[in-house]
Amino acid sequence: MVDYEEQFRVTMAVADTVARLRGVIDRLQEVDEQVDSLMAWAEKVGSSADGAAAQAGAFVTKMEALQRRLTSYRTDEGPSGVRTIAGLDRQYGSLLGSLNSGGGYGAGSTEGALQRKRDLDAQWGALSGSLADLLVEDLAALNVEVERLGGPVIEVIR
Repeated sequence: MVDYEEQFRVTMAVADTVARLRGVIDRLQEVDEQVDSLMAWAEKVGSSADGAAAQAGAFVTKMEALQRRLTSYRTDEGPSGVRTIAGLDRQYGSLLGSLNSGGGYGAGSTEGALQRKRDLDAQWGALSGSLADLLVEDLAALNVEVERLGGPVIEVIR
């Protein structure tokens, strides 16, 4: 027999993670836009900002790699119809949909959902650490260089 309270608890925990994940993805979008402005500034300033531009480029490379793991995206590779790479956003969303549909409350799949949640939570935990490094340490180092040159620092609104 399905433990409905446990199913509800898991559903709410997954919904909470989906909301946090969406917030992180939105925050990264805001940072991405600010980095674009920073790169435009560095281009205007010229060679005196080459170091900041290179540092910003490395920052963007790291950020884009994390965004690809977090967010589903389309690719030209693979057979037609299978050209979307499912990031954590879609994987958690799929789990939430399963919990709230025929594969959830009535199907007795609490244990399977719990295992899937644990697997996704492990991935999210590893990514969270990398995101913290990026948005705290790497961003602080970039901002120090940009501020030294009188450029626009990047702010992360929490």
